[in-house]
Amino acid sequence: MFPLVKPPSPAAQAHAPVSVRSLRPRVKTIEALRRGLEVEDLLLAHGVVSLEDLHRLSGIPKASLLRILGTLEDAGRAQRRLADGRYLALPSRAASPEVLPDSRWSQAAVPSLMALHQRLPWPSDIAVRDGWRMRVLESNRPLCAIAVNRAVVGFRPDMLESALGRAYLGSCPAEERAQILEGLREQRHPGARSPARVQAILDDVARLGYGRRDPAHIGPDANTAARFSAIAVPIRSRGAVAGCLSCVWLSDVVDEESVVSDHLERLIEHAYKIGKALTGSSMHPGP
Repeated sequence: MFPLVKPPSPAAQAHAPVSVRSLRPRVKTIEALRRGLEVEDLLLAHGVVSLEDLHRLSGIPKASLLRILGTLEDAGRAQRRLADGRYLALPSRAASPEVLPDSRWSQAAVPSLMALHQRLPWPSDIAVRDGWRMRVLESNRPLCAIAVNRAVVGFRPDMLESALGRAYLGSCPAEERAQILEGLREQRHPGARSPARVQAILDDVARLGYGRRDPAHIGPDANTAARFSAIAVPIRSRGAVAGCLSCVWLSDVVDEESVVSDHLERLIEHAYKIGKALTGSSMHPGP
């Protein structure tokens, strides 16, 4: 004989935990939606992910992943980085402006980088300050036919020798500039130990309206036989310098005067558009 088990009292039944799922109508779930949410979670968790990484992490076939990623892009929830084809999650409309800064930059920059590629024969990079150096976040180099280093994302240009660094240093507030120069001196940067040289760089940016790469500085293209030159302009957002946009060209093919005459105005125009896209500000770019 089995022992008799008394059923729970009505009061006990009233206080028993109830699963929300148990109350849900029994309907068929959407597997494609579940996989799409899984992919979005992976993008949020890993920041920047290649198609191969997503395939390895999720086990989802690459063909299906491409459809999911295309849907997320169309919905404004993901972005394919122009420079290396990797994917980033985009912040939701309710997210803090500080959330996922790389993805916000990619989202804001890609239209202008595509437009610049259509009008300029030379590649462009976008970089932000990273400590005492700059850091490249996005580029249209993969679209260009010239032999240039395409794996430039993550490269950290020198603050005093690169066009990107000089444009930033010459455009940021005096207090931030002093902080950067002090940091460079503590890092024993040879250029920072000469006040006269630093001032000459700052005067050059102020006079020209852009930063230009030191002729002796190689930049990210050390592995190529060709020599490159570059100019850069600041990207302003909410009245502050958020980053810089450059144009890089083969020194033996064209000179700086020609590049400036033909392309500087367009570079400044797209730096303004990128800054506006970052914040939605209608503020006119500063000098």
